[in-house]
Amino acid sequence: MWLAVILAVSLMASRGLHTAQAWGTELSSTVSLFRLSELTEQEYIDGKTASRCEHMVDRAGLTGSSKINFMVNQYFVDNNEDLVPDYYCYKPDASKECVMFTQDIIERWTEAFKPCLKYAVDTMGFSIAFTPHLDDGGTTGQWRNAMLINPLAKYGGFSYTEIMLMPLTAAMANALMANTLVWFALQGEMSAMVYHYPVEHMRLLPWAKQQILGNNQGWASNVRIGLSTNYNKLCGRETCTPGNVITAMYNLPAIQQLYNAVDFVGISCYPHYNGVLKDFEHNIQQYDSELQVCIGK
Repeated sequence: MWLAVILAVSLMASRGLHTAQAWGTELSSTVSLFRLSELTEQEYIDGKTASRCEHMVDRAGLTGSSKINFMVNQYFVDNNEDLVPDYYCYKPDASKECVMFTQDIIERWTEAFKPCLKYAVDTMGFSIAFTPHLDDGGTTGQWRNAMLINPLAKYGGFSYTEIMLMPLTAAMANALMANTLVWFALQGEMSAMVYHYPVEHMRLLPWAKQQILGNNQGWASNVRIGLSTNYNKLCGRETCTPGNVITAMYNLPAIQQLYNAVDFVGISCYPHYNGVLKDFEHNIQQYDSELQVCIGK
């Protein structure tokens, strides 16, 4: 079972890192998007013709939850397996083909996503969470969590910010309403990029918030920007220990500054969930123990 758990209250409050009033966390639905066709092709289901994205939003509306999480997937190719992308690509449809991004495709994807997101906000009344994912679009089977991605650097002509964060913030800005609550994670289950590039992530925090708000600065308290990593192996392929953190020469002060600056943190959590909160404790404790190595108690 995959579940993104927002831990802003429990972790940050316990560390004294953040004093913002808590919104709380509920178990809610995720709309997973893997292909452009899920935004553009119309399907007839249960008497309604709409995109697959909109149909998934409708199903989420049956749960009674107030929030919906969009897990948006784009792709990288790392042919030489050095954990650095050669380029980014997207999947047009259900075929295995992964096509390199162009500026036209980035703009097309953004415009295709806007109607579904606006439907979720305006018609369905959802608050919105984002958990952006990169998957391996090639054949090497690289794990996103280990990829050493500078979010501002260009790989194959485009940066992660350009192919992922710009489309999502633009679509959210288009859908934002005065009462819409937004949790915007800069990434999902991509721990190594956070720990290797904390300074770059610090630059993205105010930028992402401004992109979403636009001229609606009076709604700033409704928009929160955070980080979402894996629940373990925060250093990439390895568990963070004092030894490998020192060996890797992480910029620990910058990592600490980043975690002090975010509005929330989230994890990809894989519990054996049987309907009680205690089922999450093992994964959360593992996350907490590794986090202490880098940012202290």
